[in-house]
Amino acid sequence: MHEPTIRKFRKVLRRFEWGLNTQTTSCGCCGVTLPQCHALMALEEEEGISLNELAGKLRLDTSTTSRIVEGLVKQQLVERIIPPENRRAVSLTMTEQGRQVSKNIHQTNDSYFGEVLGELTEKELDEFMITFEKVAKGMEKVNELDRNEKRIIF
Repeated sequence: MHEPTIRKFRKVLRRFEWGLNTQTTSCGCCGVTLPQCHALMALEEEEGISLNELAGKLRLDTSTTSRIVEGLVKQQLVERIIPPENRRAVSLTMTEQGRQVSKNIHQTNDSYFGEVLGELTEKELDEFMITFEKVAKGMEKVNELDRNEKRIIF
């Protein structure tokens, strides 16, 4: 791919990041930090997972994930459960308050992105989602390669 196309993509991406950041910081995370928001979304998909499993889903190290969870526990949005059959295991689950915050996050973001994507026709939206998914998968693949090779690319 040649440089002008890459530069144009990066320029559009900066505009997208700015819009996303503005939306997220203004109301998109409903009073929790972005990493905490991501943790709640992951726990909503699969409650009762361990800290290590959550770290894997968030693509973060365990110590960073532990700090994120600690903040959610202090806010009474998540609780740590120790199963009686395995006292060394700890599973994470959302509290009722955590579920309400998660519901608010969905409502706020669904409304915002519904408005943003409302400008696209059904066909354009389908094509966009296919392409956007390919770009996201490409980024994950390159980032995983970079992480395994201990390289940092900017």
